[in-house]
Amino acid sequence: MSKISGAIHFILNKKGEVLLANKKALAICCKGGKHAIDHIDALPSFLTFEEERGFSTIWPPEPTGMSGVNGIQIGGLCTDRDEHTYRLEMGELSTTTNSAAGGWLVWLVDLTSEVEAEAQRSSMLSFLSHDMKAPQARALAFLEAQKDPASATTQANFYSHLEQCLTMGLGMINDFINLTRVKSFDLKREFVLFEDIVMEVLDQVYPLAKVKDIKLVSELQDEDGAPMMGDKNYLARAVFNLIENAVKYTPSWGEVNVLVYRQGKWIVLQVSDNGVGIESDEINDIFDDFTRSDKDGVAEGHGLGLALVKTVAAKHGGEIFCESEFGRGSQFTMKLPSCEL
Repeated sequence: MSKISGAIHFILNKKGEVLLANKKALAICCKGGKHAIDHIDALPSFLTFEEERGFSTIWPPEPTGMSGVNGIQIGGLCTDRDEHTYRLEMGELSTTTNSAAGGWLVWLVDLTSEVEAEAQRSSMLSFLSHDMKAPQARALAFLEAQKDPASATTQANFYSHLEQCLTMGLGMINDFINLTRVKSFDLKREFVLFEDIVMEVLDQVYPLAKVKDIKLVSELQDEDGAPMMGDKNYLARAVFNLIENAVKYTPSWGEVNVLVYRQGKWIVLQVSDNGVGIESDEINDIFDDFTRSDKDGVAEGHGLGLALVKTVAAKHGGEIFCESEFGRGSQFTMKLPSCEL
């Protein structure tokens, strides 16, 4: 019974009618505030099954694959409206005295964490095997080309290209390490003035903006300096990633605005630009690991910077979200809990 206790399950009679269902099962099969499943063949109305769902028909159950342990029929994967992933399993019930008196037990085994972990492993492998190798491969290509007088460039250009490749590769490694650390360990809790952190970051980003002739405008509105408890180093890294991203994705002669203000118990940082913007169908994914937007090849990235921002905000009890219109710019808003002086 240990397998059943934590699972989503239905108990059916021999006609496939639902006799009992636990709370999780009823929550999945809910429509208009009412639990609306009387027969198990209605299950596909509430769940999206993969093409190979493991049963040619759910009722009567006709599995297309092999049976599992103890006669349990193993089905395919399906997802609910909240994008949780399950595996459908069915087993026939019988009593010790009369096998004809039984019915059926249907399980929905929650595989969401396993599926997410596998997706994370695949993304990480892709990152390690492709993105992190790319700068080294480019550096080797420059070295090879420099050996041939016909393709060799000036010494200044050669060293400039080589420096860009090595800097990009080192940046990826540092971001990868920082993201792993911030996810794995507790952050420091010390008194900081958030506006001081933002001003220090602005000084760091200014040369990057100047190279692209981007106007960097800042407005720090909290008269107390936006006091909070947090990890100064990781907060600075998160702020840097947000402002650097805005500069990176804004074309030359554009403008990046940085605003800090107090909103009730929150310290709010807004970073807005008039750059390339983000497609609406990408906004929900940009804070995921190894995800970036590179429309029209405007900027290169590796999808770790915003993932770190989200993790740092969450570790401080805050949040980050984005509003954007493709072709017109983006606004990132990070909210962090303040403290009183």
